[in-house]
Parts: sequence; C-alpha cells; structure tokens
Amino acid sequence: MLNNNKLITLGKEMLNGLSHLRTLKLADNAFACDCHLAWLSRHLKTYPRLGQHTRCASPAHLKDRNLADVQVSLIRVMLPSIEFQFAKPTKVYFLSESMYVRLYNA
Repeated sequence: MLNNNKLITLGKEMLNGLSHLRTLKLADNAFACDCHLAWLSRHLKTYPRLGQHTRCASPAHLKDRNLADVQVSLIRVMLPSIEFQFAKPTKVYFLSESMYVRLYNA
C-alpha cells in the first residue's frame, strides 16, 4: 500500500518486475499529474484494477480528477519557471528546454 504517503510522483521503474501485481493502492497522495506521470495514466487505463482512486492534486486543471480517467494529451510538460512583473507587454524567454522566464504586466 502506498496510499496516504504524500507522494507527488512515481518513477516508471517502480513497477519493474511486478507483472503479477493485482492491487496497488495509491489513493490520498498529492500527485502532480504532469509529464512525469503520463506513463502511470496509461498504465492505469490498461490495468484498471490497479491504483483505483488515484487522483491528481495538481495542476489546477486536473485537480481531483482520477488519473486513470485523464487523457494523456491533457498532461502537460511542467517547466520550472521564474516570473517577474514589469509594466511592459508579456514576453516569454526560453532559457533552455527545461526552464523559461515569463515577463508580464503588473
């Protein structure tokens, strides 16, 4: 049982060697349903008895949704960001594939 453990994400390798797993209790965690959990969404669709009641805590557009019911296309890449407020129009600068800076009106 992994329910109620304040988990935010799980690595895909977690299920390696567990092909006969019948039940996986993941309820009551704080899962961030981002690109790192897309694999689990697909897995729960294939094996619906596993991880029943596995819900997203974030991002806001997926909050309280069952991960098995979330379309993988709704699971977005979550990039770390830094935001600054300026009195000029919004601009986004991609610093790398994994980080961006957003400038926007106050």
